[in-house]
Amino acid sequence: MTENYGNFMYSGLSICLYMIMYEIVIHNIFVLNFGGGGLNSSVVLFLLTMTGFFYIGLHKFLRIHDKLVLNSILCFFVFIILLLSHPLIRLSMAVLAMILLTPIIIHALILQSRRYVISIIMGISFKEFIVVVMNNVSIQASTFTMLVFGVICIIWLSFGLKYPLSLLDEKASYPSISAVYLFIHLETFFLSSPSVQSTWFVRNYVFVILMMGVGLLLAYFIIETRMIEKLLRFSPILLFSFLLFSFLLIYYDLSYVRYIIISLTQLNAVLLLYIGIRENGSGSISRIGLKLGGIQFICIISSFLLVAAPFWTAMPGPVSTLVMYNDRLLMLLVGWIFAFSCVKGIKEEMN
Repeated sequence: MTENYGNFMYSGLSICLYMIMYEIVIHNIFVLNFGGGGLNSSVVLFLLTMTGFFYIGLHKFLRIHDKLVLNSILCFFVFIILLLSHPLIRLSMAVLAMILLTPIIIHALILQSRRYVISIIMGISFKEFIVVVMNNVSIQASTFTMLVFGVICIIWLSFGLKYPLSLLDEKASYPSISAVYLFIHLETFFLSSPSVQSTWFVRNYVFVILMMGVGLLLAYFIIETRMIEKLLRFSPILLFSFLLFSFLLIYYDLSYVRYIIISLTQLNAVLLLYIGIRENGSGSISRIGLKLGGIQFICIISSFLLVAAPFWTAMPGPVSTLVMYNDRLLMLLVGWIFAFSCVKGIKEEMN
């Protein structure tokens, strides 16, 4: 039991750090490209966040799954360099950290299967805790925030060294990675970001974080008490509910009811993810990497369009037309793409 707890802590913190790195990449791409002077070569680094393609090489040439402890130590030093760097170096280090964290995330997903949702709940909870402690500012904002981030990294590395993930069986079953990554993308960009949720309507950050936590806690309770097994037969209703709640969350300000909708959207998203993580049977590393890389390409395009939306007047004609006043629609599509990635899992549960 203790070993499982340690593994969940390690994989949960890995997700938390991956999301933080993703946010750093987005922020620095924004600063370097839209802070003045227009687009530049740093955009190329954004393309390197398609870490699925690097995952193939890391496994084939380094047998990275057999060296996750070494990988964690290397990633730790990348985090330290990131704290002390120029924006371009910081961007490069964040991308490198995402590349190094990807094998850990995939390895834990393969080992934990649907139980990996618990790791994700823990990871999002850790991230929200960091947001509260840092008062929703960047990790480079002050000595205190850098210290908090450094402590989190040390705790993460400690769990990685004490509770290393076991080696994979060559005949291990590979759960679907698509729903997991799209969920992480959605959480990073919207559901677990109080600042983004307050983009179109004035919302109290404390209430937003509190209600997100309520949604996560309810999801954890439903999964741990196995109530989810009874809810599986109502999978289509969960899908429809998520589509409805996400639409209301983005397009309507329903007074205090909006905070309840935040909880319900988060709850439905986690339960959909549980359904979406289904066993695909045995598969090759190349297949997993290519599939993940393809999903990440879609996420990169949506991320860039969302970041560029406020600056649509400076965009080329077709891009300008696409993003002009469409930031809400783009955000809604990010959520709905995740939801529809779970449809296969829903069909399997209904058969």
